[in-house]
This record gives sequence, C-alpha cells and structure tokens, in this order.
Amino acid sequence: MKVLLALLIGLIINISYAQDTFVQRSNRPTVPWAVTDLPPFYVLSGPHAGEGRIDRIRVLIQKEIPELQFVDMNIGIGRAVELWKMNKEVCFGSALKTKERMRWAYFTVSAFQPGSELMLVTMNRALLETPAKKVSLKKLLRENRWKGFIPMERSYGENVDKIIKDNYVLVDAKESRTLTPDFGSILKMVAKKRYDFTIEYSSVVNAYNARNITEPALMMKPVLESTGYVPLYFACTKNDWGRSVVQKVDQAMQKIAPTKEYQEAIEAWMEPQTLKKNHEALQEFYHRRAQGPWNTLNDE
Repeated sequence: MKVLLALLIGLIINISYAQDTFVQRSNRPTVPWAVTDLPPFYVLSGPHAGEGRIDRIRVLIQKEIPELQFVDMNIGIGRAVELWKMNKEVCFGSALKTKERMRWAYFTVSAFQPGSELMLVTMNRALLETPAKKVSLKKLLRENRWKGFIPMERSYGENVDKIIKDNYVLVDAKESRTLTPDFGSILKMVAKKRYDFTIEYSSVVNAYNARNITEPALMMKPVLESTGYVPLYFACTKNDWGRSVVQKVDQAMQKIAPTKEYQEAIEAWMEPQTLKKNHEALQEFYHRRAQGPWNTLNDE
C-alpha cells in the first residue's frame, strides 16, 4: 500500500510539474524559474506586478544571459525542493541555503535579506505587551501557550531554523498541506485569529497590510534570535544542467552587483530605519558579491 501511495504521489508531481512549466517557448534553452506571490520578493499581480526585489533582479540577470530563457513556474520553495529530489530541472531565485537543500541543489548568492526584519506576527496584543523590545522565539515555543503556525519548508537562517526544529510542535498535516503553498494565506489566518502567531519578514507583513487596508493591520515585534543579514540564493537542481545554469548566473551576479539597478532592486521596499541600520552591511555585501564567485559548485 505504501509503495502504491508513493507511486501515485510521484505521478501527481510529474503531471503537475508538466502543467506548471513552460508557458513561454523560444528557440533558446528554457530555464524554469519558480515564482510565488510573496511581496516584496515576488509581486505577480496588481499595480506593482513585476516590481518585487527578485522580479527585478531576474530581469537584470536575464539581460546578462541572453542565450537562456527564464520562464515562470508557479510553485513555492517546498515544491521546488521536492522536484530537486526527483532530479527535475527547476531553479528558485530566493532560497536560503541549508545542509539538506545542498544535497539536491547548487547555490549562488542572489540577494540580501536583513536579519533584523524577522518578526513575530500576531493579532494578539498579549504576545507583544512585554517590557522586552524583542520576543524570544525559543521561549515562546517552549512555553507552548499559543497556537502558532510556522511553515516547515521555509528557512530563516541556521540559528532560527534550529530553534524551530528543536521546539516547534507542528500543527496537523492536513492543515499544513492546505496553507503552505501560499505563505500569504498563513498571514491571512493569523489576521483572522485562527492562529495566534507566525514569523515573517517585516517587509512581507508591510506589503500584506498595504494590500489589505480595509482589515485591521497585523502587528509585529522583532525576533530576538535573528542575527545579522541572511544571504538569499539562486538555486538549481544538482545535476550537470543545474551546475551550468548556476555558474552562468553566478557570473552575471558579479557583473550586476556594483550597478545602481541591482542595488535599487535589493533595497526596494525596505523601510528607512532598516536601510540605515544595514547600510554598512549592504555595502560590504555588494562589494563581496562583485568580487568573484560566491557559489556552492565546489562544495560537496
């Protein structure tokens, strides 16, 4: 029975993969680029469609690699990882690098994510009305007083990931499957008080609040354990095809990193205080990204 179930799941994924990919065709080799509606990283609809940070970076990369054609594939990181495991050709533009994911994909740094933007998100004032300026995620999860939802296929950096793995009790699997394809739906469930909290980047929450101005705004407080900035990565399936694409993108990143267009894309949607706090780190990041290879092609 388990074998039959596994075969059926594999068949469904293969069929869905074929349906998701290659709306566009050209004489150039196509590269499926996973996209999901998650402002400010990706904006797929509305008046700011195509103006997300990664949307804009993708345009700059495409100009540097005209021999390839990037095409949209409407999936999130969880689905992308599943396809990597099946050796299906797909890339993701804003992944976090983890030991598990490195088994299935090659990575090159694509963007900068301020660690200070990681927030506890809630509509419950009791979670925020404490003297501390930041919320300890470890303490909150260990107390287990509140019903939270944290998508397990996401990554928030090594330190926070470990806290979640060691302390978070997952909600039932059916609910997890229902919510995780669209991370915006998790914020919606918190807004409706179905869950007491989740964690998310402040720029994502601000974009959500801006899209839902007729509803009470989600509230936030910084997560204590988030540290420094988190490099985001362009990642592709760990095979010869993926190695070639990642190498080309890595070279393109070196060229665009010093440009005004790239730096404006990185800093788009960031609040003034976030930009000020991360000014030095941003300059160091741009310099490091422009200096040479920054990838995992030789890491095994």
